[in-house]
Amino acid sequence: MIIALDKYADLKAKATDYAKTCKDVIVNNREYIADYVLGTALGGGKERVSDNAYRQILAHHGIPCGFASKLEKLGLGSTTLMNTISDISKEIPDTPRMIRYTTDKDGNPIARAFLSNSYERLDNMEVIEAIEDSKLGDFGLTMKSANITDDYLQMSFVSEKLTESVTVGDELQFGVSIHNSEVGLSSFRIVPFVYRLVCSNGMVAASSDGLGVYRRFHIGKKQELGELLPACEVATEERRLSPKVIREKVAELLSQDKIEKIMAQIKEKAEQIIDAPTIQIVANLRKEIVLTDKEADLIASHIDESDVAGPTSVYSVMNAVTKAAHTAKDYDRNIELQQLGWRILHNTSAKTYERPVKIAA
Repeated sequence: MIIALDKYADLKAKATDYAKTCKDVIVNNREYIADYVLGTALGGGKERVSDNAYRQILAHHGIPCGFASKLEKLGLGSTTLMNTISDISKEIPDTPRMIRYTTDKDGNPIARAFLSNSYERLDNMEVIEAIEDSKLGDFGLTMKSANITDDYLQMSFVSEKLTESVTVGDELQFGVSIHNSEVGLSSFRIVPFVYRLVCSNGMVAASSDGLGVYRRFHIGKKQELGELLPACEVATEERRLSPKVIREKVAELLSQDKIEKIMAQIKEKAEQIIDAPTIQIVANLRKEIVLTDKEADLIASHIDESDVAGPTSVYSVMNAVTKAAHTAKDYDRNIELQQLGWRILHNTSAKTYERPVKIAA
């Protein structure tokens, strides 16, 4: 489910429709693996397993995803691997696991997540309603973009009132980005968001940069075996996502001292000139972040055709990466590239890109 959205009503409708296809069950690990291995893997199973749940099954049983990929490349994939999981599952503690299900268009179950039985569910519907009730418009914030996929909920807000300039004609707007995952891929978090007006680039802050970001981990009380009620029906007032807390954290992230701190970092990177050709810059960049060949070529062209005045700086590289987000394969990768831009801002210097590298002739 990949749909770009810009209104709360659209978000709520999509989240509600998706929730109707979902259910959660606490199962016995060994019994579940036996059913999955002897059923699905050998052609007689009752359900499919999503890529995310498959990776989580591997991780829980200590099997590296790279090893699984290698087996598949050698033509030893499904049956060999599932038999391996079956054997390993007999050796680990027989723990309860939470299986989060959805269904396909024909009503067939698909396991979308394989999680701890103490995983605390905070579903997208509750997040959307809490954000709406938080009335972020009081801070001058408007929704810049939003999206729901099978793995993530992402929402970005900016304010025209919170504008700063890097140089004349290069203005930035500040806001917040809100993230959640129903399938164990991230905590709920609210982080700073910076939007560059000259090229519509967004940059999403990391969760550990000392900016007071808000995180809520999906950790709760242990659940017993059996089917669970929907998360929204069991949430206590104490556990529910609080609009009041959200407002407090947003106000903190949009405070003048936080914005000044971010601007100081950006201006510092704008002054750090890189004494190296583009091909060397991109080769070193790929040591820092994971990029496809197509993304690397695109970033190189953005560096060569930069709209940042003057010679190539760390700020130029950062903007080349976030500009590449415009042509990302999907919304999740778009957000990843925006986050990688922040990583460049926070963790690298001109020397990072000037390191000698071997470049093929």
